[in-house]
Amino acid sequence: MADETYDERNIPAYLKPGTKSLDRLDPELSLFDAQGHLIRGAPLVEAVFDELRRRKDEALDLDGRALAEHFEKIPFGWPEPLVRLVLAAMLRGGALYLEPPDSDQPVYDIASPGVETLFTGTQRFRRTRFYPTTGGLTLDEVKQAKDALVALGETSLPDTAQGLAERIRSRGARMVQDAEEGLVCPPELNRHTEDYFSV
Repeated sequence: MADETYDERNIPAYLKPGTKSLDRLDPELSLFDAQGHLIRGAPLVEAVFDELRRRKDEALDLDGRALAEHFEKIPFGWPEPLVRLVLAAMLRGGALYLEPPDSDQPVYDIASPGVETLFTGTQRFRRTRFYPTTGGLTLDEVKQAKDALVALGETSLPDTAQGLAERIRSRGARMVQDAEEGLVCPPELNRHTEDYFSV
């Protein structure tokens, strides 16, 4: 299934939020459709996702080294750059999240600092841990979430459900903080408010 032409140099392009026409990157691998959505049923994506899920269920290693070693064996025979490329596409498409080697904080968004080096630096890739995502949003739900965030003044929105959820949490925390600051009343107003509620 991996006996197709691909270009390892495309890995950074999958990880740049501004990259358009994702279906034109490594078209023989059929990783993305014309709308830029990850094709979850694509053979390579499905194989990697199933292996991630199996490893998670069986408490096996989920680092890049373990994955590269698994897929280099028969019946796959994939070179490590192909594994890195498919994982990068899956992060872009929201099918996985990762934990960098020096942190246990999950990374869902390709716009997070240092993400590219986790895929292009061999040693960092091998020590990065990858986890399959479960659930997800429909395309209509993603659009609704983006529209709601745009209405709140948010820009440069991520494409993944996890990235949108992270942005919603961040925006919500700011709104709560703003509301709390807005509830600080001058003493004279506080006195009248106390009188009102004591009636």
